[in-house]
Amino acid sequence: MVRTAVVGIAALAAVLGATPGLAKDTKKLNYVIVNEAVGVPVFPHDITDRPYEVLGEVKAEVRKATIFSKEASQEKIYRELWERGEKLGADAVIKASYGDSRVTLMSWGSTAVTGTAIKFIAAAPAPAVAPATAEPAATTAEVEPGPAAAPIEAAPATAETTPPTL
Repeated sequence: MVRTAVVGIAALAAVLGATPGLAKDTKKLNYVIVNEAVGVPVFPHDITDRPYEVLGEVKAEVRKATIFSKEASQEKIYRELWERGEKLGADAVIKASYGDSRVTLMSWGSTAVTGTAIKFIAAAPAPAVAPATAEPAATTAEVEPGPAAAPIEAAPATAETTPPTL
């Protein structure tokens, strides 16, 4: 009986281990930009080196499990904020800010986090440059001298002027 139970458990473990839906996804995601300190594209400042459009404000709340749990790290806070931004289709979250942890009715410590979800705008293609003409420009030695331009004479000034009528 014990032998049958061990064989059954081993078979169940083999089936669950081979199921792709239950296997943990281990592929690494490549983001457009990454905050090296936390590993996700969440920044406490604005991005000024490329154009973007604002998708909306992102809010999250990170809670402690028990009174003895550690405070949430910046990495954990930014990951939670990035999960919310990712759901909006954002390329990054900027202006991320959070305050101190506070005790609430439902948790031993809760940290509120806000940020702005953005999507980068693709740079406009550079305008096409007109192709150079096939004929080379004439040099000054090849140009024929033309008639000299006559000086422009100024119109004579009149001494009498009529005042404007009202």
